[in-house]
Amino acid sequence: GSFGKGVTYDASAKGGGSHTCVQRVSSAWKALFELGKSAAGRRQLDSIFQLCPSSRLGAEEDVLSLAGWLQSAMDFMAMGSYPYSSSYMLNGGGVLPPYPLREMCRLLGA
Repeated sequence: GSFGKGVTYDASAKGGGSHTCVQRVSSAWKALFELGKSAAGRRQLDSIFQLCPSSRLGAEEDVLSLAGWLQSAMDFMAMGSYPYSSSYMLNGGGVLPPYPLREMCRLLGA
């Protein structure tokens, strides 16, 4: 929807992100769901995301919960996209860096 388009824009070059961020995130979504199709792939995702035993991906449907969590993180980064560090979006439980979605792109090597 419209909100998702806004998040995508924030990660794009026009929104201040990199030229490759949107492409890399799109590829990551595809890889996430592909890995989620097999037990071995889900174990790999458990390891990559260091999931707690109670949150491990036992079934393909569980990958949707992980995807929702990841999407929520990106949504919060987009909503907290200020040119300065801020704890606003985390209710004081942490501090997001300036333009956190751009930082995510940088960490993805995009």
